[in-house]
Amino acid sequence: MDQILPPELSDVELEALRQIAEHPATPHIPSRVQSRLKDIGYAKEVLGGLVLTDDGLQRIAIDRERIALKTNPEGWLPQCEPDKADT
Repeated sequence: MDQILPPELSDVELEALRQIAEHPATPHIPSRVQSRLKDIGYAKEVLGGLVLTDDGLQRIAIDRERIALKTNPEGWLPQCEPDKADT
């Protein structure tokens, strides 16, 4: 069975995805990186600005999950302590 894996992204490309997601109106991303993200379907131009596609948003989520599993291999999330104001 063939498995289709997401394209490999450099650290600069991953950071560009995060930057577009957080501040789509003011990304300062090199044109080479913008072109690559558009070519692989993670970003598109809308009204002259660069926005993420659903695939781009999914890729950010996948990478966050991958990082979380590396830092916490058991897969559990630590419980947050309630604020003193909440009690």
